[in-house]
Amino acid sequence: MEVYTIKDVAKEAGVSIATVSRVINKADNVNPALRKKVLKVIEKLDYKPNRIAQGLKSNTTNTIGIIISDISNPFFMRIIKEIENIVHQEGYTLILGSTDDSPQKELEYIKLLYEKRIDALVISSTGENEDYLNELQAAGMPIVFIDRRPVKNKFDSVYVDKVTATYQMVKYLLDQNHRSIALTTGPRDIITNYDRYVGYTKACYEFKLEINNDYLKFGHFTVDFGKKSLKELLNLKKRPTAIISGSSLITKGILIQANKDNLEIPKDFSLVSFGNISMNELICPKMTYLEQMIHEIGKNSAEILLNKLLGSKKGKKEIKLEAKIAIGDSVLNLKN
Repeated sequence: MEVYTIKDVAKEAGVSIATVSRVINKADNVNPALRKKVLKVIEKLDYKPNRIAQGLKSNTTNTIGIIISDISNPFFMRIIKEIENIVHQEGYTLILGSTDDSPQKELEYIKLLYEKRIDALVISSTGENEDYLNELQAAGMPIVFIDRRPVKNKFDSVYVDKVTATYQMVKYLLDQNHRSIALTTGPRDIITNYDRYVGYTKACYEFKLEINNDYLKFGHFTVDFGKKSLKELLNLKKRPTAIISGSSLITKGILIQANKDNLEIPKDFSLVSFGNISMNELICPKMTYLEQMIHEIGKNSAEILLNKLLGSKKGKKEIKLEAKIAIGDSVLNLKN
């Protein structure tokens, strides 16, 4: 496939290279008929302007950095796909970094992307580098936090309200007559898991449930941690009758371990999950889960960024999404 240059476009259109450049950069001082002629040739040759060269002139690179905690987590990859679908239409490409929830690794990626002159940043942050991010924001870089709310500084953010969501899950299990409810989730020092803990304890206090620290499992958003947490919970003298899983990967691990131990859900224990697991409709029993609002997170964060890149001077925008529980068959009503 032949790749055409700006020189080829100019020759085909019978104009100067400078005229083609003015058309590409949407300059005002181009005759409308000439502009139409050049655009027609650009379309005919399928000419792709050199974005890097354009960026050197306009101090932009048409790239957006995205930093997430785990590239293997389907939740984040689906959000990234939603963002990419929108920003690609406006001529932007993505550069991705995955931190494994390491503050040091996160800082390295932030600095690396800044050196690559990204135009904006989307981040699911550890919360440990907000001061540095605040400096970049003050220097003019649009930054949007996704999934995890900012801890102390003001940034644009789009996330599900984890406090309310966890509270709702505990209440739903209480309505199904469960009184021994466990929570297994990611690292204790990550804000989303703190929020889940707050929602869990808030419901326990309100409905007079004893908080059993043995029922609280903080670890990693991984399949292996799901297996490990289930084994530990079922080895307790007083087993929980229901488990709230903090992610689809943890849920997957719990299901694998339950199958290995010949346990039936919800007969042996009930299970609810933050986020749907893949092929849920084929799994028996069908999982009860909290909708993660992936489309809404991706769409809103992309739109905030694009508005800022277009020069919007509006103040910081916080979009706190209220998620709903999708009822499946993984919770047993103990009254029955």
